[in-house]
Amino acid sequence: MKKLLFAIITTIAITQPGYAQLGGLLKKGTDMLGSSGLSKIIKQPAAISTNFKDDAIIKGSKPPSFQEGVTPQPLYLLPKATGGGYILCAGLYEMTNKSYCLHAGTRGPSSGDGYMLATVEGPKKNVVINILKSAEKHPEVKQRNIQVLLWAIIARTKLADFSTEIKATAAILLTPEQLLTLKAAH
Repeated sequence: MKKLLFAIITTIAITQPGYAQLGGLLKKGTDMLGSSGLSKIIKQPAAISTNFKDDAIIKGSKPPSFQEGVTPQPLYLLPKATGGGYILCAGLYEMTNKSYCLHAGTRGPSSGDGYMLATVEGPKKNVVINILKSAEKHPEVKQRNIQVLLWAIIARTKLADFSTEIKATAAILLTPEQLLTLKAAH
């Protein structure tokens, strides 16, 4: 009981002077939560709305005994098509890919070995897809910069608020029309 009473008295002692010093700022902050400002931003749809629960395509997952005992060959040894893809032949192949998180703020990667196919959904899906496709054509762009660019778009950050390095990354990977869509970011 004494600890609870001490906590209440301490809270009152801290908040009263705090309100006196920050009262105007606190009022301005609560005004922003009204019909405009922060509540308007919070109510907007997510830039990317893909998620494992709704969008992951699990059909066709390989059984545990698939190609048991077969040593996979590197995919890059296969011939390439004129369009840039690989011409697949019978066999088992493996490759190393760069991957990107499209859910900023998650604790870590999902558990398990590998990834599932899912459609990209949301108002910024075309921009995100283009970044992922362009990244392959621009190996000079750091994976970290591409990841930060994706997170900035998902967070609905305006292009003007990007760091210089991330603006440069966006300029390399996106068309001028797509860059214009990031100016408003909402």
